[in-house]
Amino acid sequence: MDKISLDGRLVCVVDDDAIYRQYLSTILASKKLDVIEASDGGELIDILKNRSIDCIVLDYVLATESGLTLHEHLREQFRKPPPVVMLTADESQRTVIKAFRTGVSDYVLKRGLKPDELSAAICNAISRRQQEDAADEDVVRLRRLSTLDDVTGLYRREAVEERLQRIAKAALRRKGQYAVVTMALNEFESIETQLGPWLGDRVLRSAAARLQKEIRDTDICGRWGADSFICVIEADADRQAVDRFAARLQQALTFELRLDAISCQVSASLGAAVYPLDADTPSTVLAFAERAMATAKADRATPACASGSGVQRDSARAAADPERDAAVIGRQTDRRRERRHRILKRGQIVINELHSVIDCTIRDLTPEGARLRFDGHFAAPEQFDLLILGSGATKRVRLRWQRGKELGVQFIA
Repeated sequence: MDKISLDGRLVCVVDDDAIYRQYLSTILASKKLDVIEASDGGELIDILKNRSIDCIVLDYVLATESGLTLHEHLREQFRKPPPVVMLTADESQRTVIKAFRTGVSDYVLKRGLKPDELSAAICNAISRRQQEDAADEDVVRLRRLSTLDDVTGLYRREAVEERLQRIAKAALRRKGQYAVVTMALNEFESIETQLGPWLGDRVLRSAAARLQKEIRDTDICGRWGADSFICVIEADADRQAVDRFAARLQQALTFELRLDAISCQVSASLGAAVYPLDADTPSTVLAFAERAMATAKADRATPACASGSGVQRDSARAAADPERDAAVIGRQTDRRRERRHRILKRGQIVINELHSVIDCTIRDLTPEGARLRFDGHFAAPEQFDLLILGSGATKRVRLRWQRGKELGVQFIA
């Protein structure tokens, strides 16, 4: 493995012990590394959303969760999180094997920690990631030579552009017409950010399947961008026919996606252009359609379809975005002023901006807050609406802690 320079590399040290965390930072700074600190998973995730980190030095045992659990959350929330070097006082072989099975890059014992050993582990982790990135670039280069998009199964952008050039030349020769319809999913960016890339890919696949049912053998449909599609119409490309076709595509891309306990409303903004009525070259035809699509998206005052949850969208929203409370809840002794209600209730998290609904079980309900349990992991927003099924009550809540598949929330008055 090639030796790399650590000068200026950014490392995030995650440890709930402030003194030991500062000790590690001092060691790494002496190795010419730039260091940023986090006391828990919440702080680490906030950092990763805003900074490009080369490596994470993660304690095996944190106050509110294990390092392995946090590492799993990172892999669920980010497509490619930074490599992780795990620190622990546990010397058992079973723990070491478990760490490596979860994808940890390296494992360093706290007892008798040697600065050179830690820096070497970081160096190796970064070097391996660079080699993986180089291999991924080769895969991407090879995939560009293929015709179909991996996620949607539609034509890749390069393939569509090539076919469009051919159609444009044919239309020029015979003085005919062709049309382009571009489509952008309105909620995709928010869905992927709030609920994770895996759900974003499911949305794309569902949208692509719906488009394939609408297109004809003479049409070309492909993925155009991260959240957009394109359809090139060669036959029956007069204005009225294109408008009718675009209306069908608009309807096809207005749907509800339900996956286990999660429900998302999806809609699309469209733009269309007809050659030579709107523009007279392939590039200007595309530009016309994309401008129309962007205008439709910007002018979109309300969603293309109503929420299927039955929950009002205009519930109160907090103006501030408070920092996450760092108080440790869970293993500590219950110090609530109000007695908990142990009866389990069904509930739903409603993320208004997404028109999305996620089912949950409500536990330990008090006038001040509750504990929520989910069937799977997801990154909860700082504030959201909680619908208590049966009672019909909807409460605005603030996230206080998240551990695995459970959340602690505080009701906002």
